[in-house]
Amino acid sequence: MIEYSFAIWMVLFFIVAFSFWLESYTKIGQSIGATLLCVIFGMILTNTHCITFKSAVYDTVFSTITYLAIVWLLLTVHFKTIFQVGPRLLLMFFVACGCTVLGAVIAFLFLGSHLPGVGEKLAGVLTGTYTGGSLNFVGVSDALQFPASLFSAAATADNIITAIWIAFSLALPRLLRRWYKVSDSKLDNSSIYVGGDSDSDGISFSSVVSVFDCCVLVSVGFAVLLVSEWVHGMIPGVPKVIWLSTFSLLLAQVTFFQSIKGAFLFGTIGLHLFFVVIGIGSRFSEIVGSGWIICLFTALVVGIHGVSLLGIGKLMKWPLDSLLVASQAAIGGSSTAMGIAVTKKWYSLSTPGLLIGLVGYAVGNYLGIGVAFLLTKFFS
Repeated sequence: MIEYSFAIWMVLFFIVAFSFWLESYTKIGQSIGATLLCVIFGMILTNTHCITFKSAVYDTVFSTITYLAIVWLLLTVHFKTIFQVGPRLLLMFFVACGCTVLGAVIAFLFLGSHLPGVGEKLAGVLTGTYTGGSLNFVGVSDALQFPASLFSAAATADNIITAIWIAFSLALPRLLRRWYKVSDSKLDNSSIYVGGDSDSDGISFSSVVSVFDCCVLVSVGFAVLLVSEWVHGMIPGVPKVIWLSTFSLLLAQVTFFQSIKGAFLFGTIGLHLFFVVIGIGSRFSEIVGSGWIICLFTALVVGIHGVSLLGIGKLMKWPLDSLLVASQAAIGGSSTAMGIAVTKKWYSLSTPGLLIGLVGYAVGNYLGIGVAFLLTKFFS
């Protein structure tokens, strides 16, 4: 059994690297995705007793690396650039977020009794991830103290249902062309600058990350953690992740920090280290018992999101291409929205899809925590 700290760090980074290699170069890896692969490999190691179940390394990932990842990923959200996509697509995205909130509330009302004390937290976590992305899944989970024993089940359900919704989104233009206008958007994104640190997968970059960039990112990350910890100590009623999100988003609007490269890369690595550790902390016996209800809960959230968004889109006479890209920006995140646009040859929506997905990073933590708070206050 692997117990030595340096060996554990080696294993964690190897799993992240191997997961992204599988996602990039194999069909099964592309189907599963690096995030879920990290969870799966972690679960395999711990359930076969190949690695220790408890270690100070895991505590470091939870208490420091994860928070740094949130800071770094939020540093990529530049509001000035995002607003260039135009008001209609932004409106569609916010309506999509509202449909996610509606789905989370209805799922809680129908299934919350099967998850006593956890249902409202699950609704909040799914609201966060289905208006933002994995960053918000992690941030809201931490703020709400979502049970670690259920995290892997929730992450697995999230990935499965997201994949199903992507498949539906690819098929819907053909199925619904009699009822919806399916047309390439006339939005011109040729003048929209995304930045050198915003490749759709967050892994490869068009320019080299310098030593200066790396040092600035690390120092800024710890500075935000320090200030957030201090403010949280003064105002303990507000979750620390809210302060992290707020200070990170404010810094992201400063021109100097927008020129720093590597934030998405650093954040992606940190976030996936977290998912490996979550897998390591998961026992199969704990997941099987509640896995089906969590999967059903997740499916209901996304299903209501899809049906209500398509209904509103029909009433508003919105084109289906823009509607589906906005939906994927909420459910799957930036890279999924861009991927849908490119796959369906809606090229004018590719960059705007990426950008509105970044809006989700900005609002997901607030929405997720807000939904959980309201459900707890009025229904628990």
